[in-house]
Amino acid sequence: MTKIIAKELKQASWISLILLLLSALLWSNKTLFSGLSISAALPLHTALETATIVIFASVFIVCWNAFGEFRRKSSVILAVAFLCTSIFGFFHAISFQGMPGFPGAIDMHKSLSFWLFSRAIAAATLLGLALHRSDSQVSTNASLGVLSAGLLLTLLVSILVFQFPETFPLSFIEGQAHTDFKMANEISLIVMNLLTSVLLYRQVARSVAETTVSHLQIKRAY
Repeated sequence: MTKIIAKELKQASWISLILLLLSALLWSNKTLFSGLSISAALPLHTALETATIVIFASVFIVCWNAFGEFRRKSSVILAVAFLCTSIFGFFHAISFQGMPGFPGAIDMHKSLSFWLFSRAIAAATLLGLALHRSDSQVSTNASLGVLSAGLLLTLLVSILVFQFPETFPLSFIEGQAHTDFKMANEISLIVMNLLTSVLLYRQVARSVAETTVSHLQIKRAY
């Protein structure tokens, strides 16, 4: 089993490296690729966002129900964070410029604001859990309290974005596409996700090494 995990970890590392290099290549040539046009961009975007919403919602369902009545703190945090992420992702999809009722540039700003909130929550949650590995059980009432607080904050932020979009720094300007603010946030998200990946990789690798040592000690004892 340990050999299988080590092999899978190595494969995942290579896949991650390839995707990172591909992302860097696309990022460095964004001017070249920005000239490409997709005939059905809006339906494609909606389909892709729907897939991410389903994935985020699935994380909530699994984590929320994984431990029964007494849940783990990390599981509750992950579940609530990804539920809020999926809600923001839904609002991002329906408010994207060109969708019914959202024709203008300010609507695109709303949509991108929702996207930034969605990805920032996911990135910050994963990084926080990677940094703080200690865990404990929480009661049902505490779990429901965290869920209620998360949904309330999501509702308040959503009302602000829909009704008072100027409250947040502009993420889109007609004729200029994405703003420096949005690009800076994207870079920050990339850095956070990379740091999370490194931390999780080190934790898994350390766990595999410790398991291997334990197995060797057991074999020597016999």
